[in-house]
Amino acid sequence: MHNTYKLKNTAKHTLVIAVKYAVLLGFCFIILYPLFSKLVIAFMQQQDLYDNSVKYIPKNFTLYNLRSAVNYLNYIPTTLKTAALVFSLSVLQVFSTMLAGYGIARFRFPGKRIVFLCALLTTIVPSQITSVPMYIYFSNFNLIGTPVPLYLMSVTAVGLNNGLFIYLFCQFFKGFPKELEEAGQIDGAGAFGVFFRIIMPCATSITVTCFLFGFVWQWTDNSQLNTFWPNNGFLMNMAEKMPSTMWMQTSDDYWRSIMNNTGILLLIFPLLILYLFLQRYFVESIERSGIVG
Repeated sequence: MHNTYKLKNTAKHTLVIAVKYAVLLGFCFIILYPLFSKLVIAFMQQQDLYDNSVKYIPKNFTLYNLRSAVNYLNYIPTTLKTAALVFSLSVLQVFSTMLAGYGIARFRFPGKRIVFLCALLTTIVPSQITSVPMYIYFSNFNLIGTPVPLYLMSVTAVGLNNGLFIYLFCQFFKGFPKELEEAGQIDGAGAFGVFFRIIMPCATSITVTCFLFGFVWQWTDNSQLNTFWPNNGFLMNMAEKMPSTMWMQTSDDYWRSIMNNTGILLLIFPLLILYLFLQRYFVESIERSGIVG
């Protein structure tokens, strides 16, 4: 009787684990399938796309698509130039939103809740709505076609999805021990001294998270970049135009599909490398910042 009960419990436990793994593998497949499909198509020849029997493994493996895309994009110099722009914008956004989030979390001033509410509303309102008045404003100063609008928006914490960063920093600083700040004030540090010497060194994890978010969004966003700096030669813009440009040379829709998938793969490759190095800080900050769901 005891052995029968033990076997039933073992079988039930094994079944539960099997179901959990099946669900987990199913979600992993759903998440990774778009990336996997682009990876496969990037190494296919055109006849593989015509062949209905080819699904996940190319019959005619080739590196020609990758070489063509790398040559068209001038990949390494373009990637480095894009990384320099996106890195500088992301650093400025993180610093300005950290300062705003700390101010909202720690200081009392008239209209504090309204300011915080307005920051949250910027995450709801589509960026196209706010881009129109900003475009008109910057065009009055002849700044369109230069990187100045992008840097001004980053410095003033009104860049791409900066309201979310303000919220994350605010949540983090609300749970930050006030005793550390009071100890700094006793030692003679002012508000900025406390911020630079105590707050910033202790906010590494949330800073890295916001930097990752900002870097990825800036890297993949082409609408705002083309709005304020059209005809630029950055990677996201060239990758978007590459399939149409090459399609005009061949007028083959399958070739256009191949180059589109190859361009997207090359666009997201630097982001995967970045995440591999910084994912530990990202996971750690998600646990501490109060994000749920």
